[in-house]
Amino acid sequence: MIKGMLRDMGWGPTTACLLQPSNLFSHGIAVSFYHLDQDSFEELIGLGTITNIQADGKILAVMTDRVEAQGAIASQLADNNGDVVRKTVVKPHVPCDWHT
Repeated sequence: MIKGMLRDMGWGPTTACLLQPSNLFSHGIAVSFYHLDQDSFEELIGLGTITNIQADGKILAVMTDRVEAQGAIASQLADNNGDVVRKTVVKPHVPCDWHT
């Protein structure tokens, strides 16, 4: 992950992340956001979508749904908190047991 930011995508401000180029992602796919906790477990913090793949290959991932219990982490990610950015990963899938 390159950076986290707060973006207004037309439906209000949301957490977005700029990712390094990767062949695992394509425009419009569903993604999940995970944060590595203090016990080295990846905790789901939200779901989203890939909204753009730039000409230079960098990827814009936008969080559309937050896990309420992880709201503080998602907010810190939107603020580009260095420690949170380093410990957050975006994966090209959505967990099958996700319930909204």
